[in-house]
Amino acid sequence: MATKADKTKLFILEKVAPIFNRNGYVGTTLTDITAATGLTKGAIYGNFKDKEELAVKAFDYNVKSILQKITEKMEEASSPLGRLRKIFEFYREYYDQTMLAGGCPVLNIGVDANHRDPVLFARVQEIINRLLSSIVELLQEAVEEGELDAGIDIEKSTKNIFSMIQGSVFLSLTMKDSSYLVDIVDHLEKYIDDLAI
Repeated sequence: MATKADKTKLFILEKVAPIFNRNGYVGTTLTDITAATGLTKGAIYGNFKDKEELAVKAFDYNVKSILQKITEKMEEASSPLGRLRKIFEFYREYYDQTMLAGGCPVLNIGVDANHRDPVLFARVQEIINRLLSSIVELLQEAVEEGELDAGIDIEKSTKNIFSMIQGSVFLSLTMKDSSYLVDIVDHLEKYIDDLAI
């Protein structure tokens, strides 16, 4: 059972995570935080050591929400390639979801924290490495199960897939046009179909 302190921390994160995502670490002020939560500075910092800890926890909260949705999509498929296609399906609809949340937390915070906040930036890199590892695992499983040719360069394919997705997320959000994501997902689906045995 969650303690009162745990509930308060969750309440704070629910309120400030979208603000950190939209405004970034530097752009989010204590006034923004207290206004969103209705809590005092003392109440905020009684639950979080400092603004940096709050920013990292807010980033984790935002990423956890996205990863949970990706996992739910992947659970709809039984094969490795099926799960990879479900990731693509998730990103086909990602534009609308991220516009409501103030953008993609990995891109927003990655750009914002670079050169400004090494702790937060390191956390973004951890998440990216985790996402890359998940794609590597899916491709390896697909090779092992005979869905993909054993000659596929898994590392290179993973980097290509992830880079195309992230690049199209950036362009879709910057240009306010979901077609960048939709077109890349179409391309990636064809790419995987061409590699499938």
